Amino acid sequence: MEATAAKATYVRTTLLILLAGSGLDSAGDEGTRIARGTIMQALFPQTNTVTLQNWLILGTLGCVFFSILFAQVVIGPRFGFGAVCFLGALATLIGQVLIWLDGLNQMSPNEPG
Repeated sequence: MEATAAKATYVRTTLLILLAGSGLDSAGDEGTRIARGTIMQALFPQTNTVTLQNWLILGTLGCVFFSILFAQVVIGPRFGFGAVCFLGALATLIGQVLIWLDGLNQMSPNEPG
């Protein structure tokens, strides 16, 4: 009886974490879509073609497939799934912070943040 209650608590906690993570991931995906569909096209009008947008999507898919393959073949057997997830999240964080810092450097002092 006690093991069943502990398992139910574990399952509930896991589902809540997955639900929160999924919501955050969806928000990030929406931000990326807005950036690709609005901001990039306003800053670089030459990217406003269907062909280039399709190439960007294909490039993103190629990077995803390469990353999955690399994680399974190279990193996964040595360090495990948890380490692969941690390294992926860390790489994303570093990339976003570097982009943010670059944006701060390019802003004028009087421009709102």
